[in-house]
Amino acid sequence: MSCVFCNIDKSKLENTIIDESDNFVVLPTIGALVDGYLMIISKKHINSMSELEEKERVEYEFLIEKYRNKFKNIYPDIEVTVWQGNFNDVVEQVKLGILDIGFSALPIEENLEVIPLYKDPIYCITPQDFKLHRGKSITRDDIKNEKFILQQIDYDRDTKRALDTYNVSVNSLQYSIDDASIIAMVESGLGLGILPELALQNLSGDVNRYIFSEHFYRTICLVTHQKKQQTPSVKAFVSIIENYISDRYGDIN
Repeated sequence: MSCVFCNIDKSKLENTIIDESDNFVVLPTIGALVDGYLMIISKKHINSMSELEEKERVEYEFLIEKYRNKFKNIYPDIEVTVWQGNFNDVVEQVKLGILDIGFSALPIEENLEVIPLYKDPIYCITPQDFKLHRGKSITRDDIKNEKFILQQIDYDRDTKRALDTYNVSVNSLQYSIDDASIIAMVESGLGLGILPELALQNLSGDVNRYIFSEHFYRTICLVTHQKKQQTPSVKAFVSIIENYISDRYGDIN
């Protein structure tokens, strides 16, 4: 997937940069203007925050704090916090009113406002010397008698559906603490991995990734309360998220 920030015409940004440091620029947006929305963009391409050097991280955190304070001065009654949990926990926190907005994956049965954002393909991760029986995708013959490595919290929804479709039993599963460990274990020949595309963007290793012969994906969605219960700040933030996803990944269909 190409990087929208690396491919953008830099000449079109000259009049929109509102702040700049040695390694970052601050822009209101690269698409339609949204009140209160800012982006802090690295001048060099990175796949994740873990790739930042210590000096760059300090610089980034300084900019974050600078504009967080400005936001607080303009909107003193709005508090911004971040909470992390699995998809089911996030939905429950929104349902209970503890969170205003959450990210989860379909399906969601609770009576909440659910906005699909991105179809995230699910891949089979193999050692580089793994040979497919035929074609360029994983078939039942390829994974017969193979062990699969995943995080235990991921053995749910679309990942479980993919493994069940290929008759991968619970006895063939090994659990890891995080996605990076899955890659390391696959590299070492301890089994095959199963990970979505978005997770793979921030990982590297001496492995191959293949689609399954029957394609699987998870649909990442935004979860919040019904529109009539949303505060103006929540409505504005939902709009910001939708515009960002549209700018970066295009329409979900």
